[in-house]
Amino acid sequence: MAHPEIRPVVLAGGSGTRLWPISRSLFPKQFAALAGERSLFEQTLQRLAALGLADPIVVGNEEHRFILAEQLRRSGIEHPVILLEPEGRNTAGAIALAAHAAVAKDPDAKLFVVPSDHWIGNAEELGRGLAAAAAAARAGRMVAFGIEPRSPHTGYGYIRAGSAIAGIEGARSISTFREKPDAATAAAWLAEGGWLWNSGMFFLRARDTLGEIVSAAPEIAMRAGAAFDAAERDGDFVRPEKNSFLTMPSLSFDVAVMEKTSRGAVVPIALDWTDLGDWDAIQSVLPVDSAGNTLVGDVFALDTTNTILRSDGPFVAAIGIDNAVVVATDDAVLVTARNASQDVKEVVARLKREGRPEANIHTSEHRPWGSYRSLALNERFRVKEIV
Repeated sequence: MAHPEIRPVVLAGGSGTRLWPISRSLFPKQFAALAGERSLFEQTLQRLAALGLADPIVVGNEEHRFILAEQLRRSGIEHPVILLEPEGRNTAGAIALAAHAAVAKDPDAKLFVVPSDHWIGNAEELGRGLAAAAAAARAGRMVAFGIEPRSPHTGYGYIRAGSAIAGIEGARSISTFREKPDAATAAAWLAEGGWLWNSGMFFLRARDTLGEIVSAAPEIAMRAGAAFDAAERDGDFVRPEKNSFLTMPSLSFDVAVMEKTSRGAVVPIALDWTDLGDWDAIQSVLPVDSAGNTLVGDVFALDTTNTILRSDGPFVAAIGIDNAVVVATDDAVLVTARNASQDVKEVVARLKREGRPEANIHTSEHRPWGSYRSLALNERFRVKEIV
């Protein structure tokens, strides 16, 4: 069933530092093929197209504009709006800009906000959740999608669902948002029931969203409005006015709006879902051999167990190791214990402090940004190489 009245908002400005060295500043994880032949961004676009939604509003970084344009073209998206942030200002600012862009085209626009770097194994469940979310949004609610938890995961935020909302089947009020818990707290919540993983997906009426941001985060509302009103437009690219944008507070939509609003609602959905936030999460969606290993690229394992081996460059051999992650690109190699993979971002932080070239682009099967010598756009943002 098509839903052309629903406008997707794809948040594509993340950096994915825990997946270094595949994810880099100029080629972050959403643009890489980490779990399939297509990038995570392209997989997101395919899911939205399968739901019959309108062409998306994409919020990304100015530095990634040609990657965005090329992957949108390759996905068959003909009429996107591409909002280019000069720097990341978290999801509250991104959603505020998208709401302005949507209202400019349709005062009654309905937004389905999704991250661009998540993996979903049963996307048909999204369609079932959309119906309940749309009904709640028509009643003036700000709707979050909550994932029914499968384990006491400590890497996700949680939502505690409240009472059922009268007349809206499948939607509940929100009791509270909580940040990532420790292991004991997560286990207690799972045993208690009523807690959901926070998916980072929302269903919102654009004009209601702008009103809530004015009330809950007036500084963001003012700066985002000024940045959008003075934006430069170049075909499908929209560049918010830089000075207003860069003075906007950097807050998540959860913290700036959803934790404060009295109009919050949550729709629980049984998604096979992960945010692919670290290498363990990547392995959870890839094949695993009889020894518990995931092998990607030109690699070889001997007497090795429970290990992720990936090479996008040189041949890599692992012998006699257990519970490790080894990832190689043309210019960097990561070796870490599995239980330390969340700390990979510390490597990136150190490289940046030392002025090291973290942002060098490795080669990949999807021809990343660094492999283009020069780029230009034609009349429909088709990317071509200029020799």
